[in-house]
Amino acid sequence: MVPSRMATTTVSHSLFGCPVFTLPGDNLLRQQLSLSRYDKNDMTITAIEMNPYYFIHFTKNLVLGIGPGIGAMYTEYPVTTSTGGLSPTTSTDTQNDWLFTLQAGAGLKYYMGSFLAGVDIRRTWTTENDFGGTKKYSLDNLRTLLNVGYRF
Repeated sequence: MVPSRMATTTVSHSLFGCPVFTLPGDNLLRQQLSLSRYDKNDMTITAIEMNPYYFIHFTKNLVLGIGPGIGAMYTEYPVTTSTGGLSPTTSTDTQNDWLFTLQAGAGLKYYMGSFLAGVDIRRTWTTENDFGGTKKYSLDNLRTLLNVGYRF
């Protein structure tokens, strides 16, 4: 299986919206930790990402955040092997690998007390992997994430 460049829509849960520190004025720098999962064509990708966002308030409850991020992707994919000879056989095994990621993103968040809902757009760049073949590929992608979370 050869992965192609992906543009995906993923539902993500913002596990934490905890402050790292505050800046002068009403703007905050918040660390976001997100976990997302993607499954297509027998390939499964689970990504964990940390994204510090600088938030600008539009209203008391509506903010725009922008910032970089780092993360890791755990990939599981099928690899087919064939043997020659008088009785050729083919078998498919599942392999897995970790990829390092870098991101840039922006998100709109709406706070209701300690709870939040929002949408993020993130561009992710990954390290390359051969995914069981001979040619190396990256899983660079552009994603839209729907967020639900708790701020503390």
